[in-house]
Amino acid sequence: MKKLKKIAFLVLFLIIIILSFTIYTNASKNNENDIREKSLSEIKYVESKLINLFNSLNNIEFENYKISSQEINSQKNSDSSDSSNSDSSKEGEGNSSSSGNNSESSNAPLGNNNKKYSLTPSTVLSQNSDINWDYIKKEAEEVSSAMPSITLDLYDISLNQSDILNFNKEYDNLLSSIKQEDKEKTMSSLNTLYSYIPKFIKNCSNDEQYKTIINTKQYILSAYSILDSEDWDKINAQIKLAVDTYSKLITDINLETEKQYNINKVYIMINDIQNSTTIKSKDIFLIKYKNIIEELNTINI
Repeated sequence: MKKLKKIAFLVLFLIIIILSFTIYTNASKNNENDIREKSLSEIKYVESKLINLFNSLNNIEFENYKISSQEINSQKNSDSSDSSNSDSSKEGEGNSSSSGNNSESSNAPLGNNNKKYSLTPSTVLSQNSDINWDYIKKEAEEVSSAMPSITLDLYDISLNQSDILNFNKEYDNLLSSIKQEDKEKTMSSLNTLYSYIPKFIKNCSNDEQYKTIINTKQYILSAYSILDSEDWDKINAQIKLAVDTYSKLITDINLETEKQYNINKVYIMINDIQNSTTIKSKDIFLIKYKNIIEELNTINI
């Protein structure tokens, strides 16, 4: 009997240990998955902000129209009435004054301001060439305020520590370039920063299609970042890398049917922008760049 009790006790003890270990392991996996999902969400946030900063340097907007406002000042105008009565008799002056007062009461108050709103097309060819640095500074500082918490979460998913440190250092360089309002350096910093995005996503996402899209974006943005240099050979080389990378999606047998059309459409668009580099027109490149990035963002959803 004593032996049976000991055996039963040992079996019960082992069951408790196994159950405890299983619960702990599942809890750890769930916690790790939660951290990865949070980190992925944060990386997507940073990625979208970087693209927005890229676009702002050439005043590119994805909206087809933007709202503009114009102030309309309504002021009283009594000069003509005063002028017409300057040589009148006293009685005439009195009558004129009386009618003038009646006129004033019916007009809008002096300095009454109204705003007129209108929709204006937001196209590449009609964009103002002046960079809105105040807006860019605001957007960059907004991301900067979120960087400490994002950095901690990146450490939690066991990313390469030197990549995390270098990313933060490069973001400081970006802020410095933006403060100096130096477009070339700002573009260069943004390009370097975006090159870390595919590395970060690789560690927190199992979606191979999404990874391919991000890698494709990196090459397109790299070409875009050196557009002002008009080094069309280098630009074309980066676009070729984008074509080669994106072609993996065309041959992906696991591709969802509803995405197939958009995937094929973007493939044609990327090949088209590569062909456009022979024209050596910045405006044409920007139009095609805008359409590609907008379409790639749609596929991500």
